[in-house]
Amino acid sequence: MRTIGAAAVNKLNDAREQPIEWDDVQMLLRRGLRRLPYSQVMIVCFDSAAGSRKEWLEALSGILISAAESDDVVVNAGITAAGLSRLGFSEDDLSWFPAEFVSGMTSARGRQHLGDDNHSSWQWGALTTEPHVIVCCYAKTVAGLDSKLEYLRNKLHGADTALDLSTHWSDHEHFGFRDGISNPVIPGSHSTLPPDRTTLTAAGEFIFGYSDERGLLPISPTVALDRTSVDLNVVLEGELRKDIGRNGSFLVVRQMRQDVEEFNRFLAAQAGSGELVAAQMMGRWRNGTSMALSPDTPADDLKTENSFGYADDMQGNRCPLGAHVRRANPRDALGTDFEVSTQRTRYHRILRRGRVYGRAEEGETKEDLGLLFMCFNVSLVRQFEHIQRNWLLDQRFAGGSVEKDPILARATTGSPKNHTVTRAPAPTKIRSIPNFVEVVGGGYFFFPGLRAFQAIVDIAN
Repeated sequence: MRTIGAAAVNKLNDAREQPIEWDDVQMLLRRGLRRLPYSQVMIVCFDSAAGSRKEWLEALSGILISAAESDDVVVNAGITAAGLSRLGFSEDDLSWFPAEFVSGMTSARGRQHLGDDNHSSWQWGALTTEPHVIVCCYAKTVAGLDSKLEYLRNKLHGADTALDLSTHWSDHEHFGFRDGISNPVIPGSHSTLPPDRTTLTAAGEFIFGYSDERGLLPISPTVALDRTSVDLNVVLEGELRKDIGRNGSFLVVRQMRQDVEEFNRFLAAQAGSGELVAAQMMGRWRNGTSMALSPDTPADDLKTENSFGYADDMQGNRCPLGAHVRRANPRDALGTDFEVSTQRTRYHRILRRGRVYGRAEEGETKEDLGLLFMCFNVSLVRQFEHIQRNWLLDQRFAGGSVEKDPILARATTGSPKNHTVTRAPAPTKIRSIPNFVEVVGGGYFFFPGLRAFQAIVDIAN
């Protein structure tokens, strides 16, 4: 199997300003779809018999919405390596995909990179519930969502749904923090987020076929010329092959259950400083204000401000060095050359598209509340896995005190979770932080362009 290394991943792109073919890109790569607040995510597992999976996949292909369209109901979809194999992709076909995608999130290397030491509590994505296809449906109304879901379910024969999860858009996640403030902006995407030096990121970091932050073209998955009659770009990879990756991406999905009761109980035990402790762990106040901008109190006029860095707070006196948002996006604080640091950070950005599930105001239990984390990247190793392994879970991050992310990391027996707050006049430590978040499912999905999806249908048996 081919391993995609630094030397192999990139080729010079002589069309750096090439416009994006939005009519061949699935909508979710361009928009977070806030205007469509109701959503459902289905994880489909095909049985061993061929059945009507090709017919279902063909029906699904016919209703996918491109990034150039505007509709009150949007359906997009992705496929795992196991799904491609079940649909007829050979070992040789899959060898032209990155090894980390083929081996999957729950493999031994996946566990090592992501810190998932136990999959026994996973509801899907491991053991007997290996996912094959993800279908994401977004709608303006509940009726519109239900109608599209009924169509899809009626087509599903010879398959099970490992997950059929109702999600919704919200500008706050269940712990009460404003979310969606910081996300990369692809030039030409007409994002609702303001582009600035911290967000504007080359399309090739998220979509195959376009230059990345280094001005290079990430290598894309390909298939042999005779594998499909669909008209795909032909590329030279030692031999002439069809580019099945162009206008696609890799989608990471992690279902993260949030224990809101435990989170609030921990804050209530902080001798009246619960809100401050929450902000110090997250790196933002719950209204969205960054601690780098306002370390002592949330500021209403700064709650959506995202144009800032940590270069003038390298000791973490305002925003703790190990806070969650600082780990997830270090901005200009990866070294003493702040412009280089900003550029280095952009090499590892991910395009987030997650949504919450469950509604706390309806009295649902801790089992029902969480975040369905979703993100796009062209390199699982360089982007998502790098953030997870080298920033969120690295005990040496920014010279830290043998600690991991205070929100996402898991405390284990004999290894309590602590968080250092380096504020004058002397550092303090938030000790024995409980586990607030539990991953209960996940997977890596190939999220093809629309023509590539038709090619997959063509190859399917």
